[in-house]
Amino acid sequence: MFNLPSHIYWKLDGKVNANYDSISNTDIPNFEFAYINDINQPATTKYASAINNRLIALNQAGKSKLAIFISGKDSEIIAIQCKKLGIDFELYFLNIVGINEYMLTNANLVALTLGSHLNVISLTLADAMSYSESSYELSKVLKPTYLVVPYMFDKIPFDQHIIIGEGDLNKGGKSYELLIHPDPGVGIPILNTEIAYLLHGRKLDRDGDYYFHSSSLELIKTVWHHPLLLKNYPNFSNQKIIDSEWGSNLIFKSKTTNWDSNAGIQLNLKIRNHLAIKYKTKFNILSTIIPKETL
Repeated sequence: MFNLPSHIYWKLDGKVNANYDSISNTDIPNFEFAYINDINQPATTKYASAINNRLIALNQAGKSKLAIFISGKDSEIIAIQCKKLGIDFELYFLNIVGINEYMLTNANLVALTLGSHLNVISLTLADAMSYSESSYELSKVLKPTYLVVPYMFDKIPFDQHIIIGEGDLNKGGKSYELLIHPDPGVGIPILNTEIAYLLHGRKLDRDGDYYFHSSSLELIKTVWHHPLLLKNYPNFSNQKIIDSEWGSNLIFKSKTTNWDSNAGIQLNLKIRNHLAIKYKTKFNILSTIIPKETL
């Protein structure tokens, strides 16, 4: 059964938690994203402790095995904390037409270090192109990561709770620099990528922590109020927070996108251009701002 995190909501043209498939592919809707609860008060825990608390809560809620999609630092630290807590998990890696095989070595090392099996799911070029169409029709997101990663959701046993290492307050790049807002600096910029996986979870009627690092108010508060969070609107970085708690012990030394290779860049452009032409899309920078008053 799919459950939207209780502390967030989005509005699409004024309708709370509306589905994107109800709108035209060429329209730009009025999209709002916000946290329901006021989280002005700083968190009192360290980030690792906030992660542990979320994992323990999942375990106590009967999520007997976690399915962690391993793709970089943010997912690696979740797996590390699971191991420390003795919580059962499996690791999953999506091989995207071979473009991210350079990451597979690190993923295997994480699995070996933690004594976990690495499940590799492969996506062919034909599947990537066809699946990105149906995925776009659901989420209206042009970034290929959010179009193809959900391919593996229904490949994971239903009794496993899906964990994706997304949702942190690390924001940056051209997408955020293109955001237009009359009063820059009033809050955190949010792209529609922040709900893409949730829409897939809803469609599959499958629960999961699709944006783990914002899956609890404690996690959000811990980062937002952390003295090491670098804020330079519209760019934010939580990397010093991770370095301060996990140091240089991580196998993944930097954030990854799955599309960093030359082949990845070309496939990225191929998918985006195909969708832009097919759907005459305007959804490149669909976004909103979470005002500071809600934080």
